[in-house]
Order: sequence, then structure tokens, then C-alpha cells
Amino acid sequence: MWFQNKMLTILQDFSDDTDLEDTPPQVEEELSVRKLKENVRRFKSGSEPIMLYFKVLSALLSWRSPASTFLAFLLYMFAIYSGWFLPVFFGLILWHFSKTYLISRGWNIEFSLLPYHTIEKSSEEDKTLGMSDKFQLVLQVAKKAQNFLGEAADSLEKLQNLFAWTDVEITRSLYKNVLTVFILSLFLPASTLLTYAGFFIGFKMFIIKHLFQRYPRLKQKYDTVQNMWKKLPTNEEKIQRQIVAQRKQVNLSTRLITLFAN
Repeated sequence: MWFQNKMLTILQDFSDDTDLEDTPPQVEEELSVRKLKENVRRFKSGSEPIMLYFKVLSALLSWRSPASTFLAFLLYMFAIYSGWFLPVFFGLILWHFSKTYLISRGWNIEFSLLPYHTIEKSSEEDKTLGMSDKFQLVLQVAKKAQNFLGEAADSLEKLQNLFAWTDVEITRSLYKNVLTVFILSLFLPASTLLTYAGFFIGFKMFIIKHLFQRYPRLKQKYDTVQNMWKKLPTNEEKIQRQIVAQRKQVNLSTRLITLFAN
């Protein structure tokens, strides 16, 4: 009977006749400074733990705490070498859930694998805003939204131009790298490729990135990925390059016509 009822329920889910009520359309709220301030406060409060985590992770990779970074580097390399990366990764996630569960039950656990002590916490008090402050708040939010959307649009346009062969040299370099990995994948097992990729990512995160941050001239000269990304044009830059190329072609044609005329 249980199996029969279960099958009937599933068959009813696939039927066209549904008794679901139509959900009413959502009404957008009007622009309000008070609501904007409240949403900004909520977003800031909700994003603080995430931003703090990324700051601590950046501090870990920047060797602000040499002991913690060296221990993390050894743990990462050992996990890659022994093939225990996934068990270690999911084990750390389980440790975090267990730790937060114990904290929610009243336990005072301050131990952490990440160097939280290297990050200075800033405390800002909530102040009552006047009319000028409210206006400035709206301008700041609009400016941040404008800059964020502009950077996101630039990144999307760069990716689009990367796969459209707008800059042939950069796309050819990426094509050669993908071709090399494809040829290696035909002769090497996936576990070996993942191990080599894990070692490369580990050295890139813990060693090479730290050297690039400490020595900007080294980063400017040898950070090929960052240099390639900077050279990729946006749509506006692509149009400007086309205009410059057309002007050069017209000037060259004019010079040739003048030369042959003389």
C-alpha cells in the first residue's frame, strides 16, 4: 500500500491538472532612504563574516603568519601527494560545522586553523543620518553599484573577446595551453593530471603569489595571466582599435597613392 500510494503521488505530480493557486505578482517597493539604509546595514552585517574569511585567507596566502601559512602549505602538499585532498577538504568542512554547532551550544572555542589574529576588526557605530548624510548614502550606493556593474561588464566583454579571437596572440596562447593539456590527457591518467595540477596550484597560491605581492616588478614582468587579462580589450577598446587600424590603413593608402603619383 505504501508503494502504491507513493507511485500514485508521483504520477499526480506529472499530471497537467494542478490545483496550485496562482502566486500573486510581486510588487516592487518604492525608493526610500530609510529602506535603503536598512538594506545597506543588513547587507553589511551579512557580508562581514564572508569578507572577514576572505581577508583571513588572503592573509594566510600572504604569509602574515609564517607558522600558519607553512603548516597550511605542508598540509595541502601532503594531501595532494597522498591523494587525500578530498578527505581533508570535506574533513575541514565537517570540523567547521562541528565547531559552529558547539559554539551555538554555549562552548567557547577560539581555536582556528586560519590566522584571524592578523586581521584588525573595525567597529563602526550606527549614527543617525541627517538629510545631507542620507543624500551622500544614496550617492555612495549608486556609485558602488555603477562601479561594480562596470567591472562586471568589462570582465564579461573580455571573456567574450577572448573566445572570439579579438586579440589573436592571447587566444592563440590559451589555445596552445589547452591543446597541451588535451594531449597529456590522452596518455596520462586523470589522477596523475590532477596531482600535477594540485602541485602547481599549491605553488602558485603559497609561493608565486606571495613573491608577486612582495615584488611588484617581478609580477609585472612574469605574471602572464594578469598581463594577458589586462591586454584583453573590452568592446569599447575593440572599437577604438578598429578605428586606429582603419586610420593607419587610410594613411598608408594615401602615402602609396602620393608616392606613385610623384
